[in-house]
Amino acid sequence: MNLRLFDLHCDTVLEAFGRKLDINRNDRLHISLDKSGDFSVYTQVFAIWSRHGCDPEELWHKFFEVKDYIDTQIPPQRLETQEECDPNYGCGEEGGVRANFSYILAMEGGAPINGDLSRLQTLYDAGVRVLTLVWKGTDTIGGAFDTKDGLTGYGRELVHRCLELGIAPDVSHASDRMTAEVIELCAEYNFPALASHSNCRSVYNSPRGITDENFRALVETGGIVGVNLVPAQLSDSRCGIEHVAAHIERFLELGGEECVALGCDFDGTDHLPEGIRGIADLYKLADKLGQYNYPDELIDKVFYANGRKYFDRLLK
Repeated sequence: MNLRLFDLHCDTVLEAFGRKLDINRNDRLHISLDKSGDFSVYTQVFAIWSRHGCDPEELWHKFFEVKDYIDTQIPPQRLETQEECDPNYGCGEEGGVRANFSYILAMEGGAPINGDLSRLQTLYDAGVRVLTLVWKGTDTIGGAFDTKDGLTGYGRELVHRCLELGIAPDVSHASDRMTAEVIELCAEYNFPALASHSNCRSVYNSPRGITDENFRALVETGGIVGVNLVPAQLSDSRCGIEHVAAHIERFLELGGEECVALGCDFDGTDHLPEGIRGIADLYKLADKLGQYNYPDELIDKVFYANGRKYFDRLLK
């Protein structure tokens, strides 16, 4: 089949920045553009992680340093408007960047906003379309997966402003309560909810997974969940490609045919399922789904079309 990829989350750009590696070509990261040749079209959400516990002002400036690093390697042509959402949209071959490639910026962890909601406009203007609200513990925005806390008053204001601007408030890493509250706010705004890199709690009981109840509520908004490849969030034993497929299958059983995608979390984990070393091996997941008699159209929805549809709606 003609494989296309729309990956909702990776940490590659921060790793490339920290290790001074080329996003176009390297043999040390899970992703480099020269290893993505199995995909005729490739769109990547590049998340810039706000390192937990650091000074918010330092993190704010660091975000733009990393963004500038991306722009020196990849022409700053991002998937920012619906007009640019075209299967052939890409950066061409200049500077070694592959054709039919585009990217979207995300901030992972809202600490750099530091109480100043006007910074959301600055992020929007810089091309940010996804904000993963929290990462760990409880902060000024709300409670992460390792807590039972919901949105704070400031966090609720921040989510409202994200929804007004068109920045997706991402509930990956959020607590169950906070996830439910954000999804409810998205429903009020007729905004599709997002969990960019979360697995299914009922398949494997990781606190980072999303519950069936919250998944169903997210589906009602027309939202999307990206299944990640972090073994500790997939299985309690040896982790293989079949465990990734099991999470996809459960989401499909819950009515998620239009709402399941991939949010691989490449370069955000030291370990991957057996048989997958990075983006160059991701075709093996498509092969596994094919062995389960998934039709090509459904595999394409998981790998590309659902992610594309989500951002078509978000960016219009």
